[in-house]
Amino acid sequence: MKRIEILGASGVGKTTLFDKLCSLNEDKVFFCLPDAFKTSAKNSKQAKGLKKKILLYLLKNNLAFGNELKYSKYILYTSEKSLISKFGNNYFKSFDILYDNLKKSNSVEKRIKYLNDFISKIKDIELLEKNLINNDYVLFDEGILHKLPGINTSIFDIYSKAELKKDKAFDISAIIYCELSPDIVFKQALKRKNEGKASFSHKNLSEHELESFVNKNIESVKKAISFYEELEIPILKINTNDDLNYNFNIINDFILSLKNVN
Repeated sequence: MKRIEILGASGVGKTTLFDKLCSLNEDKVFFCLPDAFKTSAKNSKQAKGLKKKILLYLLKNNLAFGNELKYSKYILYTSEKSLISKFGNNYFKSFDILYDNLKKSNSVEKRIKYLNDFISKIKDIELLEKNLINNDYVLFDEGILHKLPGINTSIFDIYSKAELKKDKAFDISAIIYCELSPDIVFKQALKRKNEGKASFSHKNLSEHELESFVNKNIESVKKAISFYEELEIPILKINTNDDLNYNFNIINDFILSLKNVN
């Protein structure tokens, strides 16, 4: 499996872009994450036990009725303990970076959330790799890189590029970087907050605090992108204010070019 992640500041339109990419992906140039899990579950030999066999039957016969991702993950997931003990060594550097960043936070809730999210993304990667073929490209809307705050080029003062490239979190085929002007991002974030749809990061912020958060978040993502550029990861920059069909064609061609190279 080859992984592609969509990155961008909170409120930049990543989810809208991801949903559009999935709806237009008729030629199956890539798998969107839910389709990747569904295919993996169908290919899996882990469907032991009556409940898993029933869910697998529903998946194979298109009877899941919107529960495809939920059923697929239930079929595939092993226990967290066995998964992390088996594959955790492949993520030591990224985990250390995450842990060092979280130590700066006084919020226990934030620490627990990020650690749980990070472990969940490891599970996603490992389960899909086990059940998909090497040349299957999978598009993640909120992958493991999205769960690594504080990424910047100062990390190279601690770890070499060679060390970091051995970490599976950074072993990625490409990044789709979503950009949008700060004022538009702030307006969209404020609208979501007023509609009661604010994210975990800024649900309790005032309007002034939200604007400050948006600007800091955009700068933080820019620093992360500079880091990934130095790691020589292919990055496609997309303006999410552009027409969605136009962006789909650009991204589709980008992924096709990656497949042709490999």
